[in-house]
Amino acid sequence: MVVTSIYKRYEPAKEPQNNNNAKAWMFVFNADQLLVKEAAENLSIPTSKDTDGWLSQSQNRRYLGELEGMPAYYLEVDATDAPPGLAFRNLRSLLGLLDEDIFLLAGRASQLINWNRMTSFCGKCGTPTALQQSELVKKCPRCKALFYPRLSPAIIVAVIKDDKLLLAH
Repeated sequence: MVVTSIYKRYEPAKEPQNNNNAKAWMFVFNADQLLVKEAAENLSIPTSKDTDGWLSQSQNRRYLGELEGMPAYYLEVDATDAPPGLAFRNLRSLLGLLDEDIFLLAGRASQLINWNRMTSFCGKCGTPTALQQSELVKKCPRCKALFYPRLSPAIIVAVIKDDKLLLAH
């Protein structure tokens, strides 16, 4: 059995391989709204150059990996307005409008933001959790419970035998 990545131009990683963050992809969410760059009829993910001055470097951004050789970060903001040329759009509404790899990565970022928000406190004892440096997990310092992200990939499978398709109810 061969397992292949669903991404074509994305390499996941926990830490940046180099310190070249001059230009980076910025997956910025405001609740379920993703910040996109609107240029004519083309929508794209903004880079750090597009958000420079609007996002502070101190905001809690997390590393996703590399997309097309550039670092990619995700973060959540509480903003009422987007900067000029950028707009917040519902992630689901962007299906088919963004490049497939970009949309898949935005979905991953959205799930990680939700995991981060939902695991701020331990589900067993209520103590604030801490993000671990060794892997993508939050750990309760009191009861030592671990909370891993639940990423939800979706697949469609067809079971075919002798020119017949298996249907299940």
